[in-house]
Amino acid sequence: MSIVGKVESLWRYPVKSMRGEEMDELFAGYA
Repeated sequence: MSIVGKVESLWRYPVKSMRGEEMDELFAGYA
């Protein structure tokens, strides 16, 4: 596996809110 890019920051947008919330951690996996 090779690195193809870099994520500077991740933001999630709650359904009931229009402002973004910065995420400090992200858990990702493969099924």
